Amino acid sequence: MPSTLCVNTPFTPLDASCHALEYEWDFGDGGTSTLPNPGYQYDTPGTYEITLTVSNTCGSDTYTEEVEVVGPPAAAFTQSSGGGCANSIVDFMDGSNVFSNTSWSITPDGDAYWCFTDTLMNNSSDNISVLFKQAVTYTVTLTASNVCGQDVETVQLTFAEAPEVGLGAPPPACNESTITAADLGFSIMGAYNDITWIFENGNPATATGPDFGPVTFTESGAVHLTVTGDCGDLERSVDVVVSQSVDIDITQPATYCSGSGPDTLQFTPGGGAWSGTGVSTAGIFNPSVGAGTYVLTYRLNNAPCNDEATVTVTVEDSEAVTTTSRSFCTDSPAENLQATPGGGTWSGDGITNPDNGTFDPVETGNGVFYPVYTYIDGNGCVVTSSPAITVEAPPQLALPDTVPLCLTDADVDLQVAIT
Repeated sequence: MPSTLCVNTPFTPLDASCHALEYEWDFGDGGTSTLPNPGYQYDTPGTYEITLTVSNTCGSDTYTEEVEVVGPPAAAFTQSSGGGCANSIVDFMDGSNVFSNTSWSITPDGDAYWCFTDTLMNNSSDNISVLFKQAVTYTVTLTASNVCGQDVETVQLTFAEAPEVGLGAPPPACNESTITAADLGFSIMGAYNDITWIFENGNPATATGPDFGPVTFTESGAVHLTVTGDCGDLERSVDVVVSQSVDIDITQPATYCSGSGPDTLQFTPGGGAWSGTGVSTAGIFNPSVGAGTYVLTYRLNNAPCNDEATVTVTVEDSEAVTTTSRSFCTDSPAENLQATPGGGTWSGDGITNPDNGTFDPVETGNGVFYPVYTYIDGNGCVVTSSPAITVEAPPQLALPDTVPLCLTDADVDLQVAIT
């Protein structure tokens, strides 16, 4: 016979006696029976002794067994909160009736989602404390059961994440920058209540919500973001860089002649680089590139503006001028240097007559000199040429004053030293 019975549920105790002729059952609640296997039920929960007395002509014998009669299970519990933020702890208190054997279950299941806060707790503990790790909706179920059946109590708890945002600075702009939330790469996850934007030096100055219309900056500023939520607040800021253009001033050079020397262009501000035919990055233009019209560009390294300006230079062909290099001794007479075409003027060391190009080595002494011949051609181009003039000292002979000779029929070599 079962040791636990359900109230108001019929059961039949089975007689296992031997040689019995008469039966007397006493069910402990005032109920009796003389049948060998009577049907019976209890109307009230409690603990009862069932006694069977059997007899025959030889005598009688008695057997007693205790049973517990229980009512139907009724599952019930309370919890310390109905959800909240991920990584929160919730306490659950079993309130089921005394007839209930209870067991807890929580889904989704697994250590990644939740765990008991005490290693001594398990699913059969009366009261449990649970750490909910993820921002999901959990179903917590308490099942109460006994021989009468089972009853279930269920609650759902939803947990949210603290807000997280993605926010990046917009690319630097020149003179003006117009931005939207998309230009900042804005994204948001988790639970939030309010989003507030402040645009330092921007127009408009403020906005709310996850998106905002175009905001214009005409100078450098910043974007400040504030997000509030039940699971936490956060603040983020990014800079908005707006550079200003710089005016470039280039002095227009006069027309160049192809035979003229290099010329440094005049410009402000410095710090940039030149590009174009015949010009160095430092702005030195060489007319030797030949006759023609050239557009030269000057560009500042002031990203993102990278301001630039151009100047057009003109080079005209100039007449070819040739001069002849010469060598002189320091005691040589002055001579006119040769240049083609004539009509120009000479200048430099050793020149004593600029019109004729007279060079006097006595004036210079030893060395190599480069006098300049300047000629103005029919186009008004000033053309120069510089020959190499070498001046050296004359050789010196050294002979002995006396050479003793023998009166013999033989040749004698005289010794001479040249310096």
